[in-house]
Amino acid sequence: MGRPLWRSSKCTTCRARKVKCDEARPVCRSCRRAGVKCEWRYGDSFVYLPTTAKHTSGSMVVRDSVSGQLPDLLDYCTLAGSDQYRLGIHPSMGRLYEVQILSSFLSEYIPQEAVRGAIVAGHQTFSWFESLPDQQGKRRLMDISLATLSLFFLGTKYGDPNALYCSQIYYNYLMREIQGLQHSNEDLIGIAAILSIHGIYNSSHQDNSWMIHVRSACKLLEERGPYNPVDKRLFCLIRTSAVYDACGQRKSTFMSRPEWRALAPKDEPFEQILNIYTFLPSLQELRDRICDAADHPEVLVPLREEFLCIFTQAYTQFRQGYRYLLGCREELPFRTRTAVPNDLLLLQERPDLADVFPEVIEFTDQYTFQIILLCWTGFFIMYWEASEVMRILDTDFGDAQFSRSPPHTTPGCHARIDEDECRLTCWPSQPDQQIETTVREVEALATIFATRICQAMSFCDKYPFGSALKLPSLSPLWIVQQFFHGRSDRRWLWCKTVLHSFPSRSVGFGYILSNMSFQEYKTI
Repeated sequence: MGRPLWRSSKCTTCRARKVKCDEARPVCRSCRRAGVKCEWRYGDSFVYLPTTAKHTSGSMVVRDSVSGQLPDLLDYCTLAGSDQYRLGIHPSMGRLYEVQILSSFLSEYIPQEAVRGAIVAGHQTFSWFESLPDQQGKRRLMDISLATLSLFFLGTKYGDPNALYCSQIYYNYLMREIQGLQHSNEDLIGIAAILSIHGIYNSSHQDNSWMIHVRSACKLLEERGPYNPVDKRLFCLIRTSAVYDACGQRKSTFMSRPEWRALAPKDEPFEQILNIYTFLPSLQELRDRICDAADHPEVLVPLREEFLCIFTQAYTQFRQGYRYLLGCREELPFRTRTAVPNDLLLLQERPDLADVFPEVIEFTDQYTFQIILLCWTGFFIMYWEASEVMRILDTDFGDAQFSRSPPHTTPGCHARIDEDECRLTCWPSQPDQQIETTVREVEALATIFATRICQAMSFCDKYPFGSALKLPSLSPLWIVQQFFHGRSDRRWLWCKTVLHSFPSRSVGFGYILSNMSFQEYKTI
């Protein structure tokens, strides 16, 4: 009698093909040679963990989840010589050990529920992360960069100093090795993107670690050119960080050029909204130029016209995209409700600030949260910059369409989409209605969207959306903090407290941002 199917340790692909399987995970040798997808009976949720004992026999423990302390990783990283580091992986583990660490990291950074939802929605960034285990062993420096990120993330989460020590060894080694790579090397761009994520969680090297790696990736990408593109999923990952960094610098980015915007996936809502978002750093830069030229009337007129042109284009596209995003759903993908104690975990340092925003906003999934937050941040930045320009010029934008309607404040209100759309975006009931606006009214619109962004922050701390949600939340909240500075002390302190809480969730970059102004960011 043959071996029962449920007892077989072959991958499901080899069983279906009726060939021999060497049972190597995540991709067996037979599937790799045949060029087919290697699938396993228990799906993609496996996580390898090495035993804590000495690996003299090469024994392994396979578990479905990570729990407790990480194993003693110091056995796998050794020092050789007094003048340089050498990477050492235990000979009984080899590449399998690296796959274990990467799998453990991905299970924490992007849980399988988030990955599946993102893949179904076509989220290019998350699909790039999903492809990383299959690329292990093909490019050594890429493997080292992934090990650097994985070891630091897991070591920080589980409080393992040995993992942090090993991560530092990998980082130092990697910084020396990449010096000799050609700038056109796609691996170097991928390494810079991975190290930018490392900079979000590790700020021990220097305060501007994230900015340095993001700008390095952007420089390499720009030198490579739009007609010699890299992996589209990697491009989307770099572009997201590049636009957030450009908003912090208040400086236009090359990502807003037509040839670069054309590289964005046409069938993905997040990337299309981000295409519009690339205009916002230009608005911020123009506002600063108008402020500097306040005493030169001959310069203000062309600057005002340029600002109004970009504002109108971005506002129209944001409005159309947001209407389409909500109009294609049977019901709103988010709802407002009164905050409960479980929503106030980000305010553990200052529980007295709980009454600043007594309501919170919930979303159906992580992907929807990112899109809606991107739209709200876009509207907020446009209204804020417009109000400041109007104040500097002491005039209004008579030929621009601003929308104004009092926000509905009923918690958890479930009305028709059209009514809620007007409530949450402050649009008039008649889209073509032109309204005479004042600086105070436009600034009030910016305040409404800033409030919405703050109310959505509790969602990014919810399971199972993982740690990948932190960067899309950091940048908007920090910009809102700059807006509330000098306008509302308690709201400014609320934003600062929430950013302070991110290090307790392994995101050290949040603390750095909370103590940084626009001017300080621009000088980095």
